[in-house]
Amino acid sequence: MIVRFIPLVFLCLMALSLAGCRDSLVYERSVSELNQKASQLIQEGKAAQAVGRLESALDLMPKEPSVRFNLAIAYQANGQWDECIQTLQAFLEQFPNDALKPKVLQSLAVALETKADLALHPVSDKPDAEPKPPTPAAKAQSAQFYQQAIATYTELLKALPTDQADKRAEIEAHVSQLQTHLATPSAAAS
Repeated sequence: MIVRFIPLVFLCLMALSLAGCRDSLVYERSVSELNQKASQLIQEGKAAQAVGRLESALDLMPKEPSVRFNLAIAYQANGQWDECIQTLQAFLEQFPNDALKPKVLQSLAVALETKADLALHPVSDKPDAEPKPPTPAAKAQSAQFYQQAIATYTELLKALPTDQADKRAEIEAHVSQLQTHLATPSAAAS
């Protein structure tokens, strides 16, 4: 009796295993299609639509790194810098060793730098408006974002593969420029 039962159990386990593979392949294809559609929407200038799709996808697939990363990119394309930064930081917390980590760090550093620039030079709703000089509070906020960007670029340097010497040199030069910019009182005001 037990001997007959073992092949039946084996067949059931194999069927479950194959069903899991099929579901996994469907899941991977769905994630891939969703990311491709969101990327296409961003390229077409429809970042808000991409954000909507990816936010829904993230609700369904919170453990899918590519969805979270692409949502951050959609936020960036839509000018939603705070959401972009929060999403990238959440990615790093949730997936600290993911293969996308260097791209995430670079995107985060760029977003932080953009926030620093926007603190000094806010975008006006009025195209003809005369730019106002930055306030001391705006300068302090900008310096804080630049410091966070420098720290993120430094972390990126640690995460980059050693065979990317050109990219490493480019990032090191950029970090040096940012540090010089922060150290120059008149430059921080501009």
